[in-house]
Amino acid sequence: MNQYTGNKLPLVQRVNQVLLAIVLIIGILYFGRIFLIPLTFAILFSMLMLPICKYFDRKGLHRGLCVLILFISFCIIAAIITLQVLSFSQDLPEIKEKGDQLLTVIQGFTQEHFNISSERQTALMKKQMGNAGELVGSLVTGFFSSIAGLLTGIVLILVYTFLLLYNKERYEAFFLKIFQNQEDD
Repeated sequence: MNQYTGNKLPLVQRVNQVLLAIVLIIGILYFGRIFLIPLTFAILFSMLMLPICKYFDRKGLHRGLCVLILFISFCIIAAIITLQVLSFSQDLPEIKEKGDQLLTVIQGFTQEHFNISSERQTALMKKQMGNAGELVGSLVTGFFSSIAGLLTGIVLILVYTFLLLYNKERYEAFFLKIFQNQEDD
């Protein structure tokens, strides 16, 4: 005779199911992050833009204007960041000059306290700079790949936001049907 009657599972099986569900959820989130992260931001932005879209709907304007406003906001933020980077790059000669002055002071201190000549310090620095060149190359490559990923993510967010706002009635009807069927069960 079966000792497990009804739908009750033994504790071990329930724990295994919960652990399997956790592993599957983590796996889906990890491997789907390329899609899910921009989608999450698009959902947030579409919720933020919803009052503006409702206003445009009442006035009879096109919903694409909501996404256009969001795109213009992104462009303004990008322009501000670009201006700050350009401002920093204009200050680079001053920064280099102060760095050279600091290097001279450090070399004098090292020579005075540790009796290491300036020529030996320069030779050690050139040796280290050779190793740093490879590091800088990998950092620059990583920087540009990060920028490309960021721009791709922004484009995906804008596209997802546009699609979410443009077809919001269809999504609403879809979710209402799903949850209505669950309530009936």
